[in-house]
Amino acid sequence: MLLRSITRHVTAQNWFAVGIDFVIVVIGVYIGIQVSNWNEARLECERGEYFSALLVEDIRQEFAIYDAELDY
Repeated sequence: MLLRSITRHVTAQNWFAVGIDFVIVVIGVYIGIQVSNWNEARLECERGEYFSALLVEDIRQEFAIYDAELDY
């Protein structure tokens, strides 16, 4: 549909309409890439929080083992 619209504008030599079609496509691609980047950043933050929680739990277990060895 978009290709037909652009083709019709080019054959009619309506360069203003061709420019507007081009800008709309470029803005749409930019917004799509930006949303993808935001989603990736959000997922990376969630993974960081998950691994931080695992690390804290691992350190707590190591301290418990160390205390048990000291008591022994």
